[in-house]
Amino acid sequence: MEDKTKDWQAPAFESDAATRQSWIEESVQEGEKWWKSHDDNTAEKYLDLLGTKGSESLKSNSLKSDVRKFVETISDIREIATLGGAEQFKSYVDMFNRLYRYIYQESHFPRQSRKALQYAVALRRGYLWPRFIRSDFGWGQGDIEFVDLGPREVMPNQVPRSNDIQGAYVCTVIECMGIAEAHARFPNYQDQLLPISKFKYTSNNQVRRHEYWDRWKYGNESQDWENRYCEIRHTFIRDLRINRSGKMFPMGDKNTSWYYEVPSVGSVIAWIDPENNLPASRSASPSDCRVYPQLRQMISNPGMSQPMYDGPAFDWHGVIPPVQYDVDDWPWLAVGYSLLQDTGGLERARRSFLDLMYRVLKRKMNPPLGYDLDAGVSRDDIKHFDWLDEDSPKIGVSGDAKKSLVSLLPDSIAVNQEDFKMLEVFEKVGQKILGLNDLSSLAQLKFNLSSENFDKLLETIGPIAKGIAANMEVAHAKIAHMLKFLIAQYFTTRRVMSIIGPDGVASEVFDFNPNSLVPSHMPWEDKNNPTSKASRIERAKWLAQNIIVKSVPSALLNVTQMQEKMIYMNALQRGWPVSFSTAFKKIGIEWPETPGSDEFERYKAEQYQLLDLKIKAAQLAAVEMPGAAGPNGSGQGKGGGRPPSGKQPPKLEKRGTQDGNLRTVVSQSK
Repeated sequence: MEDKTKDWQAPAFESDAATRQSWIEESVQEGEKWWKSHDDNTAEKYLDLLGTKGSESLKSNSLKSDVRKFVETISDIREIATLGGAEQFKSYVDMFNRLYRYIYQESHFPRQSRKALQYAVALRRGYLWPRFIRSDFGWGQGDIEFVDLGPREVMPNQVPRSNDIQGAYVCTVIECMGIAEAHARFPNYQDQLLPISKFKYTSNNQVRRHEYWDRWKYGNESQDWENRYCEIRHTFIRDLRINRSGKMFPMGDKNTSWYYEVPSVGSVIAWIDPENNLPASRSASPSDCRVYPQLRQMISNPGMSQPMYDGPAFDWHGVIPPVQYDVDDWPWLAVGYSLLQDTGGLERARRSFLDLMYRVLKRKMNPPLGYDLDAGVSRDDIKHFDWLDEDSPKIGVSGDAKKSLVSLLPDSIAVNQEDFKMLEVFEKVGQKILGLNDLSSLAQLKFNLSSENFDKLLETIGPIAKGIAANMEVAHAKIAHMLKFLIAQYFTTRRVMSIIGPDGVASEVFDFNPNSLVPSHMPWEDKNNPTSKASRIERAKWLAQNIIVKSVPSALLNVTQMQEKMIYMNALQRGWPVSFSTAFKKIGIEWPETPGSDEFERYKAEQYQLLDLKIKAAQLAAVEMPGAAGPNGSGQGKGGGRPPSGKQPPKLEKRGTQDGNLRTVVSQSK
């Protein structure tokens, strides 16, 4: 008999393969039920609305341009995040900031985050999945990519009250993968992988997901796309199991970066006490013996009898990887609303109204005609008579020609000024619902940053745009957090050097393991001992925790950053004691780090450097241009003379006409 108090738990890895495969299927169905409970089953109808399908003769679609304008403006970001940290981590922070800029460019982060936002605008929610993956079906160079996902491709289970799926117990990412790529990435299961066409549906939600793929994403490639793709499921589990077996568990393949060993509760854990540098030990507690301290990950294909992978999650960050994008969220709705929900009726009415205006104007150009049967005009001539034809024949009419052939349209059938005003009403209401008025204020603000009315312009940004920007900031902060671990785990020193150059690599990287960015020792360990007591994952976590996410810009939050940039530019212009190192980083100019415990110390250090540079430049000028500097190097003549007053702009003058010592000098005196 099934125990309902425990069947939600993931079966142990020692369970038979069929049981674990069946549990994955049940978990996916639970996630589909969760989505169905919040979906009105008409989410995809908004995709039809973005198209021009309909019975109208005149196809128009201002909604699509409005949505595109909305998304392009709100997703206009210039970086993923800026990192910071304590003084002893400055070199690591600088290196990671440069790598973030590389990832931003090479992984097309703006484009992919825009896609996630487009999903959220139309289908209520979008997702972005940061992951490290090798190109060329797994045989090429590895790099970080951002996978955009729709709401039917992410199935969470046991979502917390915050509605954040990263706090869920289970989350399955469903990937539609080409059969050739699937065979390359999972070579041991080539004979078991089933294409979508061979999969037997077990729920209506699966049918709707495949219909969505068929209609919008893959079906337009060929009629039998289901035979060319298979469904790969990545299930991430917050498994709570504690090792109480009395023996150590080796987890994962020993040749991988995600391998680790789990002690049993009560076993002895030994280390070197950093205070006295003597051996110490204690009994392992349950927190030391978590079988999956990061996450558990299963990879499967529906229809198979076993998972293709079941073990520790590959990534060190230990976070359920899909990051949600919401644009119209509410505390009582797990996935919020689609922004097109309120504009759909207006857009359909506008299209019908515009189409009616078009048909009226078209009919006015070629109206139904009535003619006098006794006017003496041949019926054949009337049948072939075309008002707009340049070669229309001339016909003779007995009596008044205007009365012989007249339009039968009533005077009320006409397009006038009020009709065009109605179109303007449709557009204004739709733009207000989408928040485009807020975004136009943002665009105005971007072009008026030097205005004295900056604060007033900042107030014009509406609450809708601010709320969406805040949601994007939350999403990007989560992505920035995961990237710290992905870089430390997958980027080698050689790779980093090829990206940012040897000078950009932190000196601390070159330790007992110079090919890894992870420190070889904890700070309290003996550096002379080549082996650390802490695992590589533990050392990476320690490093990542000390590199903090300092700022996460979005299109709107960039405005406040721009204001901060202006403050520092003004400080430099006025000569305030602000270091170039701090100010230029705020402005976005590359500048070496100036040492100093506080801002004034950095400012003084730079001033001494500049003064030293001026002295060396003057000495060089005295050697290279002795005449300009004078015989005594002071810029004065042979007989000395008074020093320059500096009250006039510098200008070139000739001296020495009387004593024959002709020379050119720079004069700043009257």
